[in-house]
Amino acid sequence: MTANPAFFVNLRLNIPPSLKRKKIEGDVKLLVLINERGSVKVLKVLSTSHPEFTEAATKAVERSRYEAPKKGGKAVRTKFLLPVPFRMR
Repeated sequence: MTANPAFFVNLRLNIPPSLKRKKIEGDVKLLVLINERGSVKVLKVLSTSHPEFTEAATKAVERSRYEAPKKGGKAVRTKFLLPVPFRMR
């Protein structure tokens, strides 16, 4: 690839309420497919620090948009490892 995927529309992460009350932070690692238009599809959950983060991460990632990765100046589909951190603000 000559240009790596870049966020076009940022993630809006919502910590599940039950975890937010307990002030639990965590991470989810996803394998995603980014198509030529920048749409994202989660292919696999590689790891999660808490099961409740999985659904929130998947929904947020699939609503996000990326600038499509490029190869030779042309937009291409690619698989991408995406870490999703859940942190208190």
